[in-house]
Order: sequence, then structure tokens, then C-alpha cells
Amino acid sequence: MPVLFLIPLVYLAALADVWLSTHWEIRGIVPDLLALVVFAWLAVARGRYAFVVTAFVGLVGDLNSSAPLGIGMAAFALVGYSIIFFRRHLHLDGSISQLVVISLGTMTACGLQGIGLRLAGSIEIPFTAIVEHAALVGLYTSGIAIPVLMLVRWVTPQRKPTPLVAPTP
Repeated sequence: MPVLFLIPLVYLAALADVWLSTHWEIRGIVPDLLALVVFAWLAVARGRYAFVVTAFVGLVGDLNSSAPLGIGMAAFALVGYSIIFFRRHLHLDGSISQLVVISLGTMTACGLQGIGLRLAGSIEIPFTAIVEHAALVGLYTSGIAIPVLMLVRWVTPQRKPTPLVAPTP
């Protein structure tokens, strides 16, 4: 998926994060639509430097919130780099693996942001509550990602799967 296609999706996700957060809130937990968009894109991205795009989306998240600038950008960059590292060693082309990437990426990015805000003194929440909140945000976001991934799979043409073992003549 080209980066130019990602720009309007990030813009729409940022708008939806602001406008729909009060409607989607369940006991203080809202899905992170920016993380959904960028980690879904990162799950299919092929470039070595795709984590730079995730860092810029983290910057958009920072600009969209009242938190100190740079914490979201750093969290998204670290998680994006980790996903690219694991992508080199693991097969992440299936729908389930992409859902796992979105879920774990969102959980980790949210957790890193919470820990960064706690260490910066912006929030006074115990670390256990930060981990619990990050896990719930990741699960909620991955629940929203299921229909999105189904729609993407339905719209995009499927590649012919490569066999694990080459047939012998």
C-alpha cells in the first residue's frame, strides 16, 4: 500500500479519534484508530524504513492530544521498528497474524506512551493500571480491526500462496 494512500487514512483516523471518542468509550477505554491504521499498513508494508512512517503517525497522535510532544512519536517508532524486525523473521501475511500485529502493536504503543507520561510526571497512575489500560485499548482496537481487515482482504486481490516445499519432478 503506498504511503500517499496512508495520508488521508491517517487524517480521517485522527478526526474520528477526536469526534467519536465520546461515543465509542466503554468505561474510559477508547480504540486507538491511528494505531489501527498505521499498524494495519505496517503489517503489509515491505520497506525497511517503514517505521519512519509510523513515527510520523505517532507525531500526528501527539499533535492531536494534550500530552507532551514526542512521547507518542517515540513509542510508535519503537513499536514500528520492532514489527519490521519480526517481519523479517516471521510470516505475517495472514489475516490472523495481521490482527495480532495490530493488537500487540497497539497494546505496546499505548503502554509505552503511558509509561512515558508517568515518567515525565504528566500522569499519576500506577504502572499496573497503565498496563491494564494498554491491554484493554489493544483488545478494543483489534476488535474494531476485524471488520476492517475483512474488508481489505475482500477488496485486494490475493496472491497465489507460495508452497513451503518445492515440488520435485
